[in-house]
Order: sequence, then structure tokens, then C-alpha cells
Amino acid sequence: MTDECCKKSFWDSAKDTAKRIMEDPSVASQQVQQERREICNFCEHRTAFDTCSLCGCVIALKIKPNNMKCPIDKWVESK
Repeated sequence: MTDECCKKSFWDSAKDTAKRIMEDPSVASQQVQQERREICNFCEHRTAFDTCSLCGCVIALKIKPNNMKCPIDKWVESK
């Protein structure tokens, strides 16, 4: 995957998320989602609205697809 998820625009991030889901609709395991959530919960880039201030993604949605990754590599794509 490319680093397209690291765009700052919410709409660009939403478009990239949709593209990634269409390319690989598989969902990360509950354990992986929980690990990603815990990392994001304590991240300095998490906003009060549960979004990432770097890429604009809604964290609750971003942690689910296998092929998503943190824009600063705090967590990576699940294989």
C-alpha cells in the first residue's frame, strides 16, 4: 500500500479509506483492532472527536480494515 492515508484533508482520507476497503475488504481481528485502539487512545494526535489530526481519519473506522496503517507508523497493516 502507498502512504496515501497520510493526507491532511478529511475528504482525501475518506476517499483513500474507501479505496483501500475496495482493494481488500478484509477486517482486522478483534485483537488487532483493540491493539490499534489502545495506541490511538494515548496518541498525541488523537482529537476530542476521535479523529487523527494527521490524516483526518475517524479512528473507530480506521482501526478496522486489515490494510490500514498509522500515518506515523505507530501501528502497521495487518497481514
